[in-house]
Amino acid sequence: MINIMFDKANNYCISYILILVGQRMNSQVLVNIKVGIKVKIDEINSDEATQLKLLSLGILPGDTLEVTGRSLFGGPISMKHENGTFFALRRSHASLIKVTSI
Repeated sequence: MINIMFDKANNYCISYILILVGQRMNSQVLVNIKVGIKVKIDEINSDEATQLKLLSLGILPGDTLEVTGRSLFGGPISMKHENGTFFALRRSHASLIKVTSI
């Protein structure tokens, strides 16, 4: 997290970086990744039912994915798993997965 503070009295800007334990600077959610980018799954923030659905697709933290396509008008996102399988996820599910670009 980068915080920038502006001191109006002295007219200067102070910027500093706050790194939380276990949080990476380039961590994003899967729904925001562009086509062709490879990512590593850091964390899945969802309820038990959604985690079981993702587990049944073979999606676990530490796995590598590549975004291969995006549907128009908020449709699913297609991906390729590191083991060679292709699948699609709803954007609502992809928004629960935190990833890091490789």
